[in-house]
Amino acid sequence: MFVTASCAHATEHVVLTLHQRVQASDTIVVARIVDAERALARVERVLKGDPPAQITLVAYIDGFLRLDQRTPLVRNARELMFLNRRGDGYAPIQTQFGRFAIAGDR
Repeated sequence: MFVTASCAHATEHVVLTLHQRVQASDTIVVARIVDAERALARVERVLKGDPPAQITLVAYIDGFLRLDQRTPLVRNARELMFLNRRGDGYAPIQTQFGRFAIAGDR
């Protein structure tokens, strides 16, 4: 018997379309980061779901990426977030790839 194997690429992810992101999320919000160290965000606008006024983010950075590729939380930054409830917190779909920075106040 001859067996072959191939490597799995754990750091690769599938790029989702906007429709797929919406379908995969139970909550979509525009939120402002109020405490980056504690991963707290104030919900400014709800586009899908029924989240509380303030949420705690979990699993929001892809730990497999190099440091220079990671997207940390930044205090006072506004983000569009595609989220799923996870315990007492909310996890962006596809870790940091479910978070999008918003420039300006619109």
